[in-house]
Amino acid sequence: MHSPVAYLLMNELVMVQRSEHPSALRVPLLENGDRLTRVEFERRYEAHPEIKKAELLNGRVLIPSRTGTTAHGESTASLGLLLGTYAAESRMLLVTSNSTLRIDEDNEPQPDLILRIDADGCLQSRMFPGLRIDVPALLAGDDRKALATLRSSLEVGAHRSLLARLDAAD
Repeated sequence: MHSPVAYLLMNELVMVQRSEHPSALRVPLLENGDRLTRVEFERRYEAHPEIKKAELLNGRVLIPSRTGTTAHGESTASLGLLLGTYAAESRMLLVTSNSTLRIDEDNEPQPDLILRIDADGCLQSRMFPGLRIDVPALLAGDDRKALATLRSSLEVGAHRSLLARLDAAD
């Protein structure tokens, strides 16, 4: 059994259908500006499927307004194309769209695009075979480890083969 429910979303009155399941009726709606833990945020979000996009940023709920289809959509599509191309040329990268990202107890954004480093965190280029960059070491400020990974990648056969092809092209 469904009944229409009205609620205010970013200064607009929205009519929705809501399940009358007893557990759904007891779970409060997510409200813009609510201060919640990630666990409570997820509980409310899952209980109210009529809310299509909500984020938790620094412990506060953000329910973004609808975006225009022209400027925002076009720029997101263009950036997605660029990131997708970059990820296709670099091993260990993954691009996702409108995916929830659990960061910590106070942050669960749902960005338009995410460029993720997969597996061991090292970037491995397809354009320059053998070349590996240790991103976790760079982010930790461990220059010695980052350089050691880079130097070891320059010693592999795939990189030497690339250098030989480049020398032959000269």
